[in-house]
Amino acid sequence: MCCQACIQRADPPGPMQRYLKTAVFSLGLAAYALTAYHTHGYHQADEHFQIMEPGLAVTEARPMSELPWEFPAKMRPSLQIWLGLGLTKTFAAAGIHNRFTQMTLIRILVALLSFLLIFRLTEYLIRHLASERARVVALASVGLLWFMPYLHSRFSSEHLTAMAFVAGLLFLFKAEAAQRPPIFWAAAGFCFAASFWLRFQTAFALLPLVLYLVFARRDWPYHFGFGERTYTEKILPLALLLLGALMLSAIALAADRAFYGQTVVTPWHYFSENLLQGKAATFGVSPWWNYLRSFFKAAIPPIAVLGFITIGYFLFKRRISFIAWIFVVFLGVHFMIRHKELRFLFPLAVFLPAMIGEIADAFIQRRSVSRTQQWEGKVIITAVLLLNFFALALSAFVPADIQVAALKDISGIAANQNIPVVAAENLTLNGSDRFQFYAPNLPTALFAGNKTPPASGEYLRHIKWQRTRGEDYPRCKKLTGSWWHQIISYLPEDALYTDRFTGYAILKCQP
Repeated sequence: MCCQACIQRADPPGPMQRYLKTAVFSLGLAAYALTAYHTHGYHQADEHFQIMEPGLAVTEARPMSELPWEFPAKMRPSLQIWLGLGLTKTFAAAGIHNRFTQMTLIRILVALLSFLLIFRLTEYLIRHLASERARVVALASVGLLWFMPYLHSRFSSEHLTAMAFVAGLLFLFKAEAAQRPPIFWAAAGFCFAASFWLRFQTAFALLPLVLYLVFARRDWPYHFGFGERTYTEKILPLALLLLGALMLSAIALAADRAFYGQTVVTPWHYFSENLLQGKAATFGVSPWWNYLRSFFKAAIPPIAVLGFITIGYFLFKRRISFIAWIFVVFLGVHFMIRHKELRFLFPLAVFLPAMIGEIADAFIQRRSVSRTQQWEGKVIITAVLLLNFFALALSAFVPADIQVAALKDISGIAANQNIPVVAAENLTLNGSDRFQFYAPNLPTALFAGNKTPPASGEYLRHIKWQRTRGEDYPRCKKLTGSWWHQIISYLPEDALYTDRFTGYAILKCQP
């Protein structure tokens, strides 16, 4: 294989490099765990209302009409819903009944598993790099690139589909290694099918991967295909991949039948509703370049610029690699789809560390660089690193959603206390999207949407700093709340930041 020749030319890892690899692994693991512990709530409402609330509806035998419109339309796969329900039931059986604690544990489990998978994937993808320092840079970016821990600690369909895809790749790499049993091919197909049934859009990453697998030659970078084999030699691995995919698909169909109470082909309903009937476009349409603008704003402009350069460099240099094929097809299809959200592209983030290693290797191998250029480069790199670590620390300790963070605080303060709760906002607790999942841990008065203080006795009040300030309530004492409410004034006008960094306070007031 061509990668083997590259590996032989690479710098042998010395004691310092091994120490640095251990250090970046430990720091990355800690960053993922801390972020998972503190980022209460969801990045986007679908992460909760399309997964955890429907799971609760199953246990309570609630009618499908009470759920979001996607469920009466029978277009949402239920695999992840059952997974979330199984985890919460397992925690409850172990004596952990608090729903906020259950979700924290789910995020931690997801984050730690994700870090191990992405770290291992990156190790494989950077084996051909000539510089050991570049490999350390790539591995460090798995855990220390500021948005990586946040993206990969979410129990969302965008993230779990990426992790199933990465697991499939790792099994595929093992299947291509010498003297590996056929079970690895079936395991790869199983994981790839899981990535599809978790999020149907993953088909646009699976299609170029399968084409690459069939046609890749031995001299192609990141090779793991069998393009030079005879048709007879291709049949067995493809058949095993298909067998694994069919096994998972059978499980997914059975899960959907149990969830909907009848046999349902959710991929077809999804295609029919969103593409044939154009339902997705009713949630907003954007031009093709909106993804570029969204990434530029969300990733923080200085880091985003380097991100564009890194991705562009990699796609040009490794244009016949399977990563380039996936990027071009996946991005191209999403550019054409009229409804666009940046989270739809989050699965591609798993390849960024390898891309960073590629461009770092190119810079390290450069010989004709003047001292002035070296000094300028060090200044730029230092400034970007400082900005990255500030964003990493901030992102690790700020909740993903202010509503759930406020609800968690209220549940802790009002537990076993007969104190009325007065909300400055109703926290979407009245309506089809109310937080029934967290209801057992919340005071009953909160669900009444009460905004009028009682005539006597103490009460809790929840306010949003963006709407009003604690000083507007002179007879109230702040019990808990956010420390970041001023940060919003320094951030770009973007929903990603507004939803996360709006401050909140829980006040204990006198009439």
